[in-house]
Amino acid sequence: HYTDYTPAIWDAAEKICTLYIDTGHAGPGSSWAKDQVEGNAFHYMKIESEKHYPLGSHLVFLGDQTAIGHFCALQQLAQQDTEISGFINFNDAITAAAFSENCAWLPLQPTTAYTEIHTQTDKWILDNRYKIEDCIFYLVGNAKLIVSLRKLLHTHGIGGSRIKSKGFWQ
Repeated sequence: HYTDYTPAIWDAAEKICTLYIDTGHAGPGSSWAKDQVEGNAFHYMKIESEKHYPLGSHLVFLGDQTAIGHFCALQQLAQQDTEISGFINFNDAITAAAFSENCAWLPLQPTTAYTEIHTQTDKWILDNRYKIEDCIFYLVGNAKLIVSLRKLLHTHGIGGSRIKSKGFWQ
């Protein structure tokens, strides 16, 4: 299963869904997406169901750039007083900076290397150990990254019931 798009933000009253589409690779879907302009209408035929529903007083999002839409959706579903933090990994510094500039409403710190997201997550856990019991961790993105982040969380005693994960691709 390969996911190159993610339903992210929806307006139920207007029946409008915002999709985040990864166009950073060659392929027919990327070519089609690059040709789209604002205001184009198209019909979305299917959505894969997910069992991720944001529970807890503090949500920690960890993933790569393919997870932006997933994290936006979780943020929209979360209760208004829910604290959200975490890290999101990008392929390069330019994209990471663009995320910070254009998605300031999603309170995640960008990283540009898998080693950096691990280091930052490890430091965050140590700095926030007093409230770690209130956290639910959402790991989304590349399957190898998800497995390694899950292992990191386990080394800190964070059990599987507090870790929700979705690996998109190898």
